[in-house]
Amino acid sequence: SCDTLNSMAKPDVVLIFPNPYVAGDLLTIQKNTNTATEFVLYDITGRLVYRTPLQPISGRQTIQLPHFAVGNYVWKVGATVGKLQIF
Repeated sequence: SCDTLNSMAKPDVVLIFPNPYVAGDLLTIQKNTNTATEFVLYDITGRLVYRTPLQPISGRQTIQLPHFAVGNYVWKVGATVGKLQIF
């Protein structure tokens, strides 16, 4: 018998919280894959402002961001992209 459903790759799921993020808090990144990747943060103009490697494990990881100006940012982990508001 063919089991194509179990052999299909699961899509990467990445959750970032809290959002909005308050300077000085820990940012939690939860991902469902064991792939090595990095957390990348861009300002609203698309300029790279922060980059850090993530552990190649699934589950939760925490990081503390350096101080950034209040505003909207775009984050990327692997192929997943989202918005982060910083206060």
